[in-house]
Amino acid sequence: MVNQESTTIIAVQICYYQHPNRIQSVTKSITISIYKDVSSIIVISNQSSTRMAGLRLAVSCILASLCFSSLCAADDVKVFVKGVTSIAKTDDNFVCATLDWWPSEKCDYNQCPWGKAGLLNLDLNNKILANAIKAFDPLRIRLGGSLQDQVVYQVGDSIKKFPHFKKQDNSLFGFSKGSLPMDRWDQLNDLFKQTNAKITFGLNALIGKRKSDNSTLWVGEWNSKNARDFMKYTASKGYKIDSYELGNELCASGVAARLEAGQYAKDIIQLKEIVKELYPDRETQPRVLGPAGFYDTEWFKTFLEVSGPHAVDGVTHHIYNLGVDKTLINKIQDPYFLDEIAETFKDLENVVKEFGPWAGPWVGESGGAYNSGGKDVSHTFVNGFWYLDQLGMTATFNHKVYCRQALIGGNYGLLNTTSFIPNPDYYGALLWHRLMGKTVLATSHFGSPYLRTYTHCSKQKPGITMLIINMSNSTSMDVSVTNDENKYPHNYRMTVNGSNQREEYHLTPKDGNIQSDVVLLNGTPLQLTSSQDIPSLSPKIVDSSSPITVAPDSIVYVTIRDFKAPASISSRNGEYAKASQEKPEEPRSARQGRIPPLKTPSFKDGSQNKRPGNWFRRQFSGQTNQDYDSNRTEQAVAVAAAASAITSLNASSIPEQKKISMGPETSMTQPDRKREGLTGLISESGRISKQFSGKGSKSQDREVPETATKEKTPSEVAAAASRVKRTLTPTDKPAPSMKKTPTSIESAESMTDERPIKPEITVPKPETSKPAIPHTRPAIEDGTDADAWERAELSKIQKRYEQVNATILSWENKKKKKAKKRHQKTESELERIRSRALKQFHDDIVDIDQIAGGAKAKAAERQRNEEFKAKEKANTIRKTGKLPRTCFCF
Repeated sequence: MVNQESTTIIAVQICYYQHPNRIQSVTKSITISIYKDVSSIIVISNQSSTRMAGLRLAVSCILASLCFSSLCAADDVKVFVKGVTSIAKTDDNFVCATLDWWPSEKCDYNQCPWGKAGLLNLDLNNKILANAIKAFDPLRIRLGGSLQDQVVYQVGDSIKKFPHFKKQDNSLFGFSKGSLPMDRWDQLNDLFKQTNAKITFGLNALIGKRKSDNSTLWVGEWNSKNARDFMKYTASKGYKIDSYELGNELCASGVAARLEAGQYAKDIIQLKEIVKELYPDRETQPRVLGPAGFYDTEWFKTFLEVSGPHAVDGVTHHIYNLGVDKTLINKIQDPYFLDEIAETFKDLENVVKEFGPWAGPWVGESGGAYNSGGKDVSHTFVNGFWYLDQLGMTATFNHKVYCRQALIGGNYGLLNTTSFIPNPDYYGALLWHRLMGKTVLATSHFGSPYLRTYTHCSKQKPGITMLIINMSNSTSMDVSVTNDENKYPHNYRMTVNGSNQREEYHLTPKDGNIQSDVVLLNGTPLQLTSSQDIPSLSPKIVDSSSPITVAPDSIVYVTIRDFKAPASISSRNGEYAKASQEKPEEPRSARQGRIPPLKTPSFKDGSQNKRPGNWFRRQFSGQTNQDYDSNRTEQAVAVAAAASAITSLNASSIPEQKKISMGPETSMTQPDRKREGLTGLISESGRISKQFSGKGSKSQDREVPETATKEKTPSEVAAAASRVKRTLTPTDKPAPSMKKTPTSIESAESMTDERPIKPEITVPKPETSKPAIPHTRPAIEDGTDADAWERAELSKIQKRYEQVNATILSWENKKKKKAKKRHQKTESELERIRSRALKQFHDDIVDIDQIAGGAKAKAAERQRNEEFKAKEKANTIRKTGKLPRTCFCF
């Protein structure tokens, strides 16, 4: 009997390694008993303690030895964080949750998990709900879901009937159409105002459309009348809407209905125009989002191309990559399965960058497991392995927002559907929102794949915050963090500035049960306060010289204040990348004709010690952009100089005209001579037009002749001269010759060899034998001399302007030739880049196939060997009738 008892206990330990999922909980209970009381470890047998007293101590020591040598072993892992540069940016309010339209009758898999959590029946006066939203300050909330495209709004006169949601088999998702009363909308906005929530509202995109012959394709123009009436009512009431989204899961193959990409793009353009009309103030104008469905490369590309620049401000897609089956809990703990979705995030990031850089990718809805989530999994601690890993992964791929389905409702709600008590994922999301800033840092390690690490610059405080997820159910991790900077490691190593402590937030499940609804923070259960407030989330202060101990099946946030990350400092001081994130750079086609704002010179980086010419160049070039060739920046000043030179030709004829009427004695007065000198200076400035840098504006090359034909008054000529003077550097003085000086803006090679045509001022010589004609005398009556003079003068003017036009034409042809060469060069470079990228992709696929193939072959071989041995043992058992025994020596 003693041998049987010992064999039973050891068999449990052996079975653990063969079937970790099957007896995982049994093994864990044994391990916990070892920590608490070694004498109570033998709990498997029903035999009395008196019969086992002799074996108790020996077997306990064996199990303890097995535990501490394998199950309780800790791995040392070094995590590398690149603190010098960021790899991505998120929105300030990255964490988002959804509220759905589902009525109580929504049921899946013999369960109805929505209860009264839908937008039309949710208890908006529940104090826990308000406190849970308010704790984020603010929480981004998306209002929408599957029934979104069946909701009409009880406002205006475009809709005559306002139905209620009812079960209806032949309708989308098994429900009839429903409606949103405006008094309910008022109540919802009272809650949003009270809790300072940021709202995204999903509009019905199918109004006005009809089903085609295809069973799921809907065609026709979007009838925006009801939506416009609703938006107008919302704006008139002063309700703050962060963004409007059009339709739900209508893109690509759709779910219950689908739209073509081109038609949806037209609908989005129409929505954008309505938003501009109803919200004319750009500071408070809601953003427009779409297409709110599952990602398909070609569909998304077409949508962005047809909709064009700035029609959509966020490209939203949905993620339900876990499915709903019996293996759900295993998928959540499988790092290789979790990695599979990364390709989707990367592909969308690239598509948006190429076809819609003015927008940013969003996860507009994600519940992991579809159809209301997994009954015994989605609301428990273990779901945090998937959820927080998704937050970290999508942020790494430059996604701006991640909306969790749902805030409340279904099995995947952050709040319990009936009690409103927060589930474990709520606290994981809240800690992310409070600790993780929007600047993402590259993070890597060479430890177990079950250890996931993500790092951001800390929110509102110095240093970094790291999210560590240990999905291993047996191995503890001792994590040390290294600032991985290759250029100047001695400058950016982690240092201690008067403090040797870090802040740690350890999340673990109650009683070690990963399917528990209760989460512990640093060993203390997180529970609502007596006033139903969210509990304070206080960190554990730890000596920073020690490694971060991450227990099995746990999630840890760590804030390291003394971690020197220049990327974090740059992000906080002046928001270095704010403009590129909120208003990403437009494609060249969208930028043409726009004058960029001039930058104020910065003296922080030693720019005050640079040559005056560099400072001057920056004033005209604005922000430096690689898309523009250096010659491109000459355009504005070159055109201005040409216009000024042509203006001077018109001005030069003024003294001659005065001479005819006033006589030779008054024709060349002192002011006129000054004007002539000034005109020469303006004309001369054309020689150095290439020395000035500036960006193109709406005054393109083709506009030069139009400018040349415009007559200028003497005051306008003086103003033009003044403008030319102001283009000089503060230390330089204008000179008629404009010769190169030590402070010249560019080298002598940049000066043109051709001198512009300088107009000659011809003054007719007066008749010496006749007295000067007073200015009051009438013109010559016979007209012969006047006609001759007019013909000669017109001939001179014609020749002069022929030369001017020839100069302009030459300049135009030269610039166009350069632009064409530049375009061809860029196209060639892009083609080479694409070719290299494609080759690299194919090489990677080959390498992956080889590695995977080898691993599969080895696994298959091991499987065959083990099956062969098992069959041999089975044959032996059949022959002898005895099971094999395991023996231990003491």
